[in-house]
Amino acid sequence: AVTHGGRGVHIACLCPMGVNTPMVHGDHVALRSVRAGGRVLEAEEVADACMKAIAERRFLILPHAEVAGFQVRKASDPDGWLKAMRAFQDKLEKK
Repeated sequence: AVTHGGRGVHIACLCPMGVNTPMVHGDHVALRSVRAGGRVLEAEEVADACMKAIAERRFLILPHAEVAGFQVRKASDPDGWLKAMRAFQDKLEKK
């Protein structure tokens, strides 16, 4: 986006949490993490969010609204964010 944005090339970064695909089905701790982290969206919802963001020429596409808050917390308090994520991971691994 930095290198090519001034040349008319639009770059977008899609950062969803869970999307209802075969990747989120199963019982592995990582899959439980995705499902426990928030609502699992349908692919069509993610596609709609992408099309809207691209039309608005936004760089960061966050289909889950709460991810914007996560990003702010991660940037403003990385140690607190890591502590919370570790606790979340520990909780999932005990299930």
